[in-house]
Amino acid sequence: MMTRKISKEEASRRAWELDAMAERGEMKPVGPTQVYSADAPMDEDGLAAIFAGRPRAEFRQPARKTWYTRTTEAMDRWASDSAKQENMSTSALIRTAVYEYLNKRHPDLRPAAAA
Repeated sequence: MMTRKISKEEASRRAWELDAMAERGEMKPVGPTQVYSADAPMDEDGLAAIFAGRPRAEFRQPARKTWYTRTTEAMDRWASDSAKQENMSTSALIRTAVYEYLNKRHPDLRPAAAA
C-alpha cells in the first residue's frame, strides 16, 4: 500500500478535524466502549483503557503531544494487523504498548497526572 506523504501542518489539521468530529458525536466507536466517571477511582485496567483511546478533556488527559516515529514496513504491517485484530487504531495499540512497557519497567517514574 502506497501512502502519500503529508506535511506536519496537514497531519495536525486532519487530527484536529477528526477530534472535532468525535467531540460533536459524528464518529462511531470501532470496538467495545466503556464509560468512566472522571470522579471515580481508577484501577490499572481502567487507566490502561483510557490511555489506549484518544485522551479526552473529560478525563483531564487532553492530547497535547503528538509523536512522530519511523518504522519498517514489516513492523507497520504487524502493528496495523494487530490493531485491527484488537479492534483499535494503530495509535491506540502504540499507546497501550508504551503504557504497558512503562508501567512494567518504570512505574516509579509515573507522573502524578498519569496515576
